[in-house]
Amino acid sequence: MPLTEREQRLLRQMEEALSEQDPDFVSQMQGAGVKITARRRIAIGAVGVLVGLGLVLVGVTTSLWVGATGFGLMVAAVAFAVAAPGRRIDLLPRTRSGHR
Repeated sequence: MPLTEREQRLLRQMEEALSEQDPDFVSQMQGAGVKITARRRIAIGAVGVLVGLGLVLVGVTTSLWVGATGFGLMVAAVAFAVAAPGRRIDLLPRTRSGHR
């Protein structure tokens, strides 16, 4: 449910008042969400790399497909960990007409 204009105006006023009263607190809170998100993405990526490595090692003794799947998982996990949150990785470039 979106906020009404009045609610948006009140929220803006509260944010401005808070930033005037305690600018240190505001600067700490603005960076906190980004740090938590980055840590979470790195942790998920690390787990993905470890699971992928396990699949590669199992694939060495069993099947090439298991190893290839593990390698793909490792690449995807690293891409997930280093990509900016909310940013889409476009693997297929768009043509001039906008189609892939």
